[in-house]
Amino acid sequence: MDERRKKRVRRLKEVIIGLFIFFLLVPVIFNSILLREFRDLKKRFDYLEDSYQILNDEIALYKEKINSDAKVYIVDETESKASDTALSDSADQEKAEGALSAANDVIKSSSAKEEPASDPAIIGPKVYLTFDDGPSENTDRILDILAEYDVKATFFTVGQTDPASESHYKRIVREGHTLGMHSYSHKYSKLYESEAAFKKDYKKISKLLTKYIGSKPLYYRFPGGSSNSVSSVSIKDLAAFLDSEGVTYFDWNVASGDAEKDPLSAEEIYKNVIDGVKGKDNAVVLMHDLATKGTTVEALPRIIKKLRSEGYNILPIDENTEPVHHTIRK
Repeated sequence: MDERRKKRVRRLKEVIIGLFIFFLLVPVIFNSILLREFRDLKKRFDYLEDSYQILNDEIALYKEKINSDAKVYIVDETESKASDTALSDSADQEKAEGALSAANDVIKSSSAKEEPASDPAIIGPKVYLTFDDGPSENTDRILDILAEYDVKATFFTVGQTDPASESHYKRIVREGHTLGMHSYSHKYSKLYESEAAFKKDYKKISKLLTKYIGSKPLYYRFPGGSSNSVSSVSIKDLAAFLDSEGVTYFDWNVASGDAEKDPLSAEEIYKNVIDGVKGKDNAVVLMHDLATKGTTVEALPRIIKKLRSEGYNILPIDENTEPVHHTIRK
């Protein structure tokens, strides 16, 4: 009797142990299968994402080619129609001002490479109003003022994906202004940590703006300027990388002063700009498009009216603009 009972107990223990092992192993096996499936799915997703990016890049390049071909056609047609008057004007056009002379400026600038000369059709000193760090709550106010005075400017923007910012990016381009890049993150420690970090940030802002405006942005401004002392890598190497991407970088040779920690009044900003452009044939003015820069917006109409009264051509940065480069520190 005892022997039978022992056998039943032993069998019961074996069943219990077997069940325990079964329920212990099944989840492990199941999780292993799920993990393998997840890895396969991730590989497929990464492949699709890469394919999508390649397709987007090809579409962007195709659009650029179409736009470029269209511009060539329009220019050729216009030149053909204007050929009778071009000869009489050519002598005057050749007298247009050339390279920047800023030896006595507070901000030293020099050209890092040979760039195309300014458009000879425009006679007289040129001023490029540029706005960094946007878009912001003030972007529409700035654009409204520019529209009121029929002035085109340049916006070096950072990366933002909210609907309002997307609308601002598109409006900037739609109204004939130049949309440039000012990094995606604008975080110095992250952006200038390494060349790889800079390239990653550049590709992110370039991809974002290309997505919103349908074409690749061609102009860049280094946060802190190319003369900044924060970067852990050579700015010359970063500039060479931008050049390989077909992108031109721009510094500035006139500072509005609106980047100071203590906010300046509209009168001070106006004075800084007007005093700064004096004696310059190619003035690139630094201003900021931030929600905290209300006095910049207030000063803008007066700046525009004064520049016009002094005979300055107010233009957006384009392929004819002579780049202004600071003296690179390293």
